[in-house]
Amino acid sequence: MTGVHPNLFAPKPNKKAHNHGTNGGKPVEVKADSLEPTKIILTPEELTQFLSSATFESIVNWITQLNESVKMKKKSDPYPVSAGVQGILQVLDEIEEYIKQIPPLAQRSRFGNKAFVTFCDKITETASSLNNKIIPEEGAGGKSREEANKGIEAYLINSFGDKQRIDYGSGHELNFVMWLYCLSKLGLLKEEDHTALVFGVFDKYLELMRHLQVTYWLEPAGSHGVWGLDDYQFLPFLFGSAQLIDHKHIVPKSIMNRDVVEGYAKDYMYLRCIEFINQVKNGSFFEHSPLLYDISGAKSWAKVNEGMIKMFRAEVLGKLPIMKHFFFGELVPLRLMREPEDVDCDDHSHSCDHSGDEIHSGPMPTEEGEAFYGEGTEQSKAKYRVASCCVQHIPSSIAAKAIESEGQNRPLF
Repeated sequence: MTGVHPNLFAPKPNKKAHNHGTNGGKPVEVKADSLEPTKIILTPEELTQFLSSATFESIVNWITQLNESVKMKKKSDPYPVSAGVQGILQVLDEIEEYIKQIPPLAQRSRFGNKAFVTFCDKITETASSLNNKIIPEEGAGGKSREEANKGIEAYLINSFGDKQRIDYGSGHELNFVMWLYCLSKLGLLKEEDHTALVFGVFDKYLELMRHLQVTYWLEPAGSHGVWGLDDYQFLPFLFGSAQLIDHKHIVPKSIMNRDVVEGYAKDYMYLRCIEFINQVKNGSFFEHSPLLYDISGAKSWAKVNEGMIKMFRAEVLGKLPIMKHFFFGELVPLRLMREPEDVDCDDHSHSCDHSGDEIHSGPMPTEEGEAFYGEGTEQSKAKYRVASCCVQHIPSSIAAKAIESEGQNRPLF
C-alpha cells in the first residue's frame, strides 16, 4: 500500500557502517556481563544479534507485563504501593527539587537552556545516594549495596536527557524503564508492583520530564521523537492505549475533541499526552502531530495498543542510533560475535537518540505488511527524520510557544 515502509521490522543497513568482509579472520566474542554496565552494540549486524537474544525478549516481555497490568484501568483505580515503589517515588521527589534549586539561565537563544548541564551534573553526583533510598543497607539480589548500585547507576543517570546536546528522547525514556527493570531483577520490585510502576512511578516521571522540558527548553532528540508520536515520549502512548481498551465512550477519534481530552486527561495517560501537546504546540493538530492524527482513525484502542508494542520493538529497541548508546551488564547481559575489523572500533562518542540517515513515511504497517492506520494523510507521509538531525539542533516547540506568549515568567535575554 502507498506509504508503507517495506521492511519496518528488520534493522536497516547503516550507510556509515563498516563493510564487513569474510577475509578478516574469525569473529571474536564480545560480552557485556560484568557488574558495571557498558555500551557494546556498534554495527547493524550486532543489533541484529541483540534482536534475537534472550535479553531482547526479556525486555519486551517486561514491558508487555507492565502494559497488561493497566489494561482497562484508570489511574484513580486503587493499587498497592510497596516499600520499593515508595522509595522510587521519594527519588523522583528529590529530583523534582533539583529543578527548583537550579533555575534556567537568561540566554539569547530559543534552544536548550544551559542550566540543564548543571542539573545533569547534580544527577550524576547524587545518583548513588538516590539509589540508596531504594537499595537496603544489606544489599539486594545477592549483591552488596555498593555492587547493586554499580549495576543500576548508569540507567538512572541517563534517564533525563543529554547534557551536551541539551535534548531528550525515547532513548532516555528507555533508560528510565530499564532502571526499573534492573530494580526488579534485584528483587526490589515484584509482579504485584506493576500497576503502581505505571500509574505511580512512570506517570510521575512523565510529569517530571514535562517540568524539565518546560523549564530548560529541552530540544527533541531527533526531528519528531519515535516516528513522530510526539517530540519526546513513546511509552505513555503504549500504556495509555492499554488503559482505553474497550472504553464505552472514548474512542481513538476522541483525541480530536478538546473537551474529552481535558475532561479525562487526569485518569488516562494517552489523553494527558494529547493535552500536553495541545498546551505546548501551536497550529492545527494534524499539522504538528500527523502520526497521532492518523492513529485517531484506528478502529479500536486494542488495535492501537497492538501496534504500539510492535512499534516499541521496531522503532526503539530495533534502532541502532538508540541501542548503540544502550548499557548492558550483569543485570542486562549481552554476548555478541564481532567481526575482527571492528574489535578496536569505538563509535559510541556521539550521544544522539535518533537516526541521522533514516527516513520513515506513511502509516504504521503490521508484520504482514498491511497498513496499520489506514492509508495515511499527506501530513503523515512527511519525513519524520532528517539527514542532518545529528548535526542540526532542533529547537523546542515549547520554547517557540513561550517566546510567542505574553507574560513569560523568565527573561529571554
